[in-house]
Amino acid sequence: MAAKGASKESFYFREEWKLLPDLFNVDDYYDCIANGNIYCAVDAKLWTMNTSSEIWNFLEEIDRDMNMYRRKVLHRYLCMPLGVLGSEVSMKRYSDALIDAEIKNIGLNATSEILACSNGIVTPTRYDYILCAFFVVYMTTVLLATLLDVAGRMPETHFIVKFSLRYNWKQLLKTSRGEDYTRLKCMQGIRFLNMILIIDLHLKLMYTWFNTNHTEYMEQLNDIVILKLLNHTDFFLVQTFFMISTWLLVIKIYDIQNKHGRFSFKHMCTVLLNRYFRLAVALAVPLAVNKSDLFMFNIVSPRNIVIENARKQSCDNNSLATILFYNNLFYYKDTCHFVTWYLSADFQLFVLIAFTFYYALKYKLDDKYLWASLYLTIYIIYGCILYYIDMDVLVRPRLRNFELVPFFESFPILVHYQSTLSNILTSYIGVLLGTVYIKSKTLNRIKYLKLIKLLWLPAFIFFPLIAVFLTTIEYSRIMAAIIGPILKSLFTLGIGTGILGMSVNLGGVVKRILESRFLELMGNVAYCTYLYHMFVLFWYLEYWTMTGSIVNILKDLGVLVGQVLFSAN
Repeated sequence: MAAKGASKESFYFREEWKLLPDLFNVDDYYDCIANGNIYCAVDAKLWTMNTSSEIWNFLEEIDRDMNMYRRKVLHRYLCMPLGVLGSEVSMKRYSDALIDAEIKNIGLNATSEILACSNGIVTPTRYDYILCAFFVVYMTTVLLATLLDVAGRMPETHFIVKFSLRYNWKQLLKTSRGEDYTRLKCMQGIRFLNMILIIDLHLKLMYTWFNTNHTEYMEQLNDIVILKLLNHTDFFLVQTFFMISTWLLVIKIYDIQNKHGRFSFKHMCTVLLNRYFRLAVALAVPLAVNKSDLFMFNIVSPRNIVIENARKQSCDNNSLATILFYNNLFYYKDTCHFVTWYLSADFQLFVLIAFTFYYALKYKLDDKYLWASLYLTIYIIYGCILYYIDMDVLVRPRLRNFELVPFFESFPILVHYQSTLSNILTSYIGVLLGTVYIKSKTLNRIKYLKLIKLLWLPAFIFFPLIAVFLTTIEYSRIMAAIIGPILKSLFTLGIGTGILGMSVNLGGVVKRILESRFLELMGNVAYCTYLYHMFVLFWYLEYWTMTGSIVNILKDLGVLVGQVLFSAN
């Protein structure tokens, strides 16, 4: 049952709705390029001198519903003939003339904006040749190493065997037998399931970005109560990764302190360097591919030329920000391989937490007072920022917020989602949970178990639900500033308390599922899945789901589960 379905249906059945032009319209790319023309993405803004007309008032009504597409902006992929090339003014005039012909019967005019163009030709550069050569050499090495490994010609200690598919598969199947890994094995299942939901989130975003003739279907998704709650949950998904990352860092720091009697500056630098190279080495290949016009044109294009244009500019100008992990300070349109904002935020949080521990342990500070003071300070700063710029508690999952151009240059997403400040309170929850976990080993076991048994199930279930529910409420400016900063903490505190409970054998069937062999192995590849899944999604939507040059959403949603599993592997 739709929560607000009646209001939208009232739009859909009005006579004015039938007069509106298609929101998306796509010329045939291949025919266009084959004839030597240029293919352009165009946004056409509708306007009229007669603002009291019925059709214009109808568009104004639609504009007030944030869960509907902006009908005052038409999205077109047009084939521009040779005669208009070379001048943006002439290209705009050509576009205006085409769209004016579409809307002349409703008394509106259009002003076009050329977003991006492509002639379908990509000239390989020296970089492309080097990258191709590298992949040929690498794949040859992998094939040779695999053959030698299978034949038993090389000992496993030989460096070339490290490239063998058989050797790496065996390494993937290996699991740690350490006490902490065994007690916290459920983290593997949580990481994998969380990754599945993130892939689903990105797939939903792409369905919003791609040209579709099922706009009504997309507009009504957020009216279904269950889907609305799931959409609000998407806002919290990455927080689980931040919390787990910090928790494991806390264990690492205390292990070093117990082994060496201190956590020195050298130890801190070693931990940070290991973290940097672990992230950077895995990032090198997707970043290298993103910088190649030849590779990315065939993955992202031809029809997604707006995204391809943003990718090219951002990778040409800001790839250093990606490899040095500060690209979360940029809008998505300026981020090379935009999912890597998470790695930047994670590494920055890693540095801040490690340094704070080093300082606290060196000067023997009261850890409870220190972390509580830091949490309160960041909470106040974040709340003041939200109040000063009049920001909502989160970027609400409304269709209008996730249209392609607004999404790629969204200031609220930069503040609420990408910034280090907006995520550090989650890391403090990771510190709290990691510290409780470490100290539980030396605490009165009976009292600790009683406390966890009392708290874990209500917290595991209700804290995340309460956090999600609170995001569905509209707040005043002051209340948004008060509630907004604690929502992520509340969500991750619930998930983390659930992990604490499962670390002492609570959880029953949930624990068994999360610790199952399959989810454990899939958890090992969650990070690489995160880095590479966008390539698969772009390729999937471009080449598997086009029907008459327009995405057939109903068909695509039917294969969503299969796509998610394919991406995860």
